[in-house]
Amino acid sequence: LLDNNLLRGRLRKQVIAYNGALANFRWFSFSEKTFTFCQNALDEWHLDPVHYSILQTVKGRMQYYQNDYDGALNTLLSTCDENILDKSAKEKLAEALDDIGNKFCLDKENTFFYSEKALKAYEKVLLLNDANSYYHYHFGVMLYLGEEPQKALPYYKKAIEINPKAQETIRSLGNLYSNLGQFENAIASYQKAIEI
Repeated sequence: LLDNNLLRGRLRKQVIAYNGALANFRWFSFSEKTFTFCQNALDEWHLDPVHYSILQTVKGRMQYYQNDYDGALNTLLSTCDENILDKSAKEKLAEALDDIGNKFCLDKENTFFYSEKALKAYEKVLLLNDANSYYHYHFGVMLYLGEEPQKALPYYKKAIEINPKAQETIRSLGNLYSNLGQFENAIASYQKAIEI
């Protein structure tokens, strides 16, 4: 996580504090200590883009656990260019954004409704990790519920390509085909979903 240049630099105390905060970090619960550390480090330190992004991701996750979904979304969307992050950091950022997207577009019965904020979150998720079928499905659902549902087609197909047993996605593909008037394709999708 930390490179030798940062360790050799004049930021040694900051690196030790950074390591301590991340060692105490619990990905699935709120920690005031971690949140405060991230906020202070982001405000006061001159961090390279990778470490800045990692702290932004942790801060965004802490905001999520405080039910500050707008703040978390803004924090996570403002992380630096995803091309500089390693695979693990990309996966954590994608996971956090997907969770936030879900908060913006799922009701109490876990039924999707259209949300521009969720669409933005899911779009960034796919830039970070396009190998997860759920991420393609979630983005496809937002497109389907939006003004141009046909744009969901390649995302549903990609989700099914990644996970051919994704019954919910296959059923949603059938709904899309039906909506587009492609009834033979819709029936084939529904039959495939039933067979799974």
